[in-house]
Amino acid sequence: MSYIQELRALAGPRPLLYVGAGVVAVNEAGELLMFRRTDSSAPGGERAEARLACGTVASVNRSALLLSLLLCCTLACSRKVESSTLGLQYEPPSGMALRNEEPGPPAVAHFEGGLEVRSVQGTPPKVDAAPEDVLGAAGIPVPGRRVNATTGTLPAGPVGRYEFQQGSSRTLVYFLPLTDRFVLVLYTAPERDYGPGSSRVERSLSTLKPTR
Repeated sequence: MSYIQELRALAGPRPLLYVGAGVVAVNEAGELLMFRRTDSSAPGGERAEARLACGTVASVNRSALLLSLLLCCTLACSRKVESSTLGLQYEPPSGMALRNEEPGPPAVAHFEGGLEVRSVQGTPPKVDAAPEDVLGAAGIPVPGRRVNATTGTLPAGPVGRYEFQQGSSRTLVYFLPLTDRFVLVLYTAPERDYGPGSSRVERSLSTLKPTR
């Protein structure tokens, strides 16, 4: 188990704070070094390689450099999804862009990287219900052996948090009960990618907001 996974097991669904660093590299010719993601070709973010992206900025002055940085940040960071199908507003992690939506029922949004969000109509189970009962109410097979199950709170409301193991894959599930429906966020990844991926997904859940 990684250090982040150990923290998550202790903290449950509460947000975790991470230390990070950033730098702007400009050479004598006024060229700005950017990073291009290897998984989505967008500039910046995790799993990036040192390669010039967004073109080069030659002979830039300070204003042009600032404008370039703002533009690249907008392209890389603007990921907010407002879905009338799901009745949700959500900003997924970088590299997990929305691929498609199915109106259902239940309504399902498929994202890149093994992330899925479902909105299931009907009276929701209680927040402390057994994970198998919650998944059964949504018509989802149990994704392996249950590793843990906890409850907590997100800005959107009380939630259940579950983890499952099946072979070399792990699945994270968040259950958000609402008045006349419930929302499930599911993230599945190979064991080697699960720790950092699940941490990014959990950080993004602070942006999850019902819109109806």
